[in-house]
Amino acid sequence: MSEEVATQGSPDQNHSSSGPPLHPPFKVQDVEPWAEPVDANALLNDIVSTLNRFVVLPKWVPETIALWDLHTYAFHLRDVSVYLGIESPEHRCGKSTLLSVLRKLASRSLTSANISSPAFFRAIETLRPTLLIDEADTFLAANDELKGILNAGYTPDTSYVMRVSSDPSQDSPNGSSQSNHQKSKNQGPQLVTFSCWCPKVIARIGRLPPTLADRCIIVRMQRKLPSERCERVRTLNAISSSGTASGLSSIIASKLPTPSRKSPRA
Repeated sequence: MSEEVATQGSPDQNHSSSGPPLHPPFKVQDVEPWAEPVDANALLNDIVSTLNRFVVLPKWVPETIALWDLHTYAFHLRDVSVYLGIESPEHRCGKSTLLSVLRKLASRSLTSANISSPAFFRAIETLRPTLLIDEADTFLAANDELKGILNAGYTPDTSYVMRVSSDPSQDSPNGSSQSNHQKSKNQGPQLVTFSCWCPKVIARIGRLPPTLADRCIIVRMQRKLPSERCERVRTLNAISSSGTASGLSSIIASKLPTPSRKSPRA
């Protein structure tokens, strides 16, 4: 993920003058809550069934992931956002397949198989996604800076990085100003902060670094047995997965206080 893509620059900025055009800027999708009341237990059971259709998982892991998926719609209400760490002992154990299913169910999902530190915190600051990081074994071990940011990014109070920028007032992709940036009318480089607070999935072959693993619900994948069967991810019905996401959003919306019940600001 390049920094230009993560910050969603203008179309002219997303093309190289000497090479082929880059991919268009990333977009995350919001979903509308259901208008009807949601049976939360039935919906979570549906997610468990969906996971079992496409991925072979250890006992109780589908139920755990279903609850974590619900968390992605409510993490901003919590003091801790535990990560989901997916570890495979070898290739072809289903970790990327699991990420593909999560991408369809998690709130505002954004997937990357490689990400730099600047792209990481800029993507989170501007998009507020559920960040799904695959192939972490290919780049995370040698990137102490990114490991440090990940280690700090599971609580809202510690999930900030500071940088010096010559343009602290750049706009976010939706056209509104990034409120978390410290702005100044003075010219020249300014100190700015970026939030790294969002739900995250980190998938890799091998074990995650110990400190990072302490911040994760660890899912250890295994190759399926010849007797075990699952469906191809491409058969996952996009309409039903969108409906599931809307239902999860509705569960959280139904638990929020109505405006009439909110306490007045001091």
